Amino acid sequence: MQASVGVRVPTWFSRRRLLEEKLSDLHRCTNLDLVKQIHAQLLKSHLHHDLYVAPKLISAFSLSRSISYAVNVFNQVPHPNVHLYNSIIRAHAHNDSHPSLALATFFDMQRNGISPDNFTYPFLLKACNSYSSLHLVQMIHAHVEKFGFYGDIFVPNSLIDSYSRCGSAGLDGAVKLFLAMEERDVVTWNSMIGGLVKGGELDGASKLFGEMPDRDMVSWNTMLDGYAKAGKMDKAFELFDRMPERNIISWSTMQNKGYSILVFMAEPEPMLTAQATHIPTNAGRSIFVKGTFCKEKVLRDDSCLQALLHICILVVAGTNPASLFIKLETFT
Repeated sequence: MQASVGVRVPTWFSRRRLLEEKLSDLHRCTNLDLVKQIHAQLLKSHLHHDLYVAPKLISAFSLSRSISYAVNVFNQVPHPNVHLYNSIIRAHAHNDSHPSLALATFFDMQRNGISPDNFTYPFLLKACNSYSSLHLVQMIHAHVEKFGFYGDIFVPNSLIDSYSRCGSAGLDGAVKLFLAMEERDVVTWNSMIGGLVKGGELDGASKLFGEMPDRDMVSWNTMLDGYAKAGKMDKAFELFDRMPERNIISWSTMQNKGYSILVFMAEPEPMLTAQATHIPTNAGRSIFVKGTFCKEKVLRDDSCLQALLHICILVVAGTNPASLFIKLETFT
């Protein structure tokens, strides 16, 4: 007689292993229902106050835009450490909570004798994201100076970015910090150039861009966007021509500000970046195209096509649509 083979009942060890597998990617999970299920399992296993598990739960609830659940997880841990405090400060910043909530957590951290580290300040500064936050940024800056966190370049870079987000009033603080820095990386330069562009200081941004020792795609696109938004399309087009390489952001910036990408599918015809304007003729209006040839491949997606159609509509605004014939080649 053949013995029946029973189904193996999961042991405590196998259940724990399954839970640990879920925990490994928990901080990247954005499915709120799944996060709640894992939270319930952690409560049942008495692991919700574990200093390794709790930050992952806070991150998951933060990504799911459920800050109240994240705060609840934090409050259930009797003795939080600096990593846990950083996690909840970051959650407040990520969910656009009022800066006072992140700041209150920061003060509570110090009252409990937990010293901030080099991750605390960048997370805290992310919460200061409006023009009215200048005094908070200045206070955090003073704290950074007092405790000597300039050694980690990520901290002063975050300060420059935060000053720049406070509008023209914060630019002075950003510039002073930039000039005082003994060490700068490409992020430092990009943050300062981006701040000057946002503040309408295009001449200053252009000067700094020219002095920049190493430029990346962000550097070029920041200046390109600044010129385009200021309506200085001649300078934008000149810069666009000088770019050693371009990505979809570069092309979209030019499209959205009055330049179109005309794609000729017949090989070996290259793509043409062109400024489209209308000019009067005896027969009415026609499209005048001025541009430059290139060899790059551009992502041919719906956004590119919509931008091209939008530009065509703007160009012929006020013209009888029946008089305009636009041939669109098949996109492959």
